[in-house]
Amino acid sequence: MNSLFSKLKFSNDRLPNADLSVKSPVTGALQQQLDGEAYLQFGLLGELQQVLLSSNELVAPFSGRCVRRDETASLLSFVHPQGLRLDVLFPNAYQQHGQGFFWHVPVDSQVQSGQPVLTIDGSRLQQWQAPVSCLLQLHDHPKFQTIHGRTGFISAADDLLYSIELKK
Repeated sequence: MNSLFSKLKFSNDRLPNADLSVKSPVTGALQQQLDGEAYLQFGLLGELQQVLLSSNELVAPFSGRCVRRDETASLLSFVHPQGLRLDVLFPNAYQQHGQGFFWHVPVDSQVQSGQPVLTIDGSRLQQWQAPVSCLLQLHDHPKFQTIHGRTGFISAADDLLYSIELKK
């Protein structure tokens, strides 16, 4: 069985149109490698992208369900009606304090693409770990043929993060 990364093609250019599109849920710079703490906490998971945040808003990347584990954003999942799942994770340094996260949606709710989900208090979070960052994890699906992923700077609700071609 192929891993997700064997299907993933990164580009700094505009992504091609495909069967499924995932817009960026955050604004910031995508990193090519995880930093020290993120690698220690999540590095073995493999298919993660770290984003150094430059905005305090997190939005729904597509219409579907938004499910969160707790108030501290330890795991926030967006689930597309066709089964696609994108997780947003924040490092332990933020979670252990339980502060700096202001929710706009209930624990398990339907959301629309671009809908504000979470406001992050970056100045508060920076006291525990700087720069403020999060991790994005796209989960593999048996119907994925090719995944075009973005590199560089991304804008929430505006830029495509992934463009996915499905198997025919």
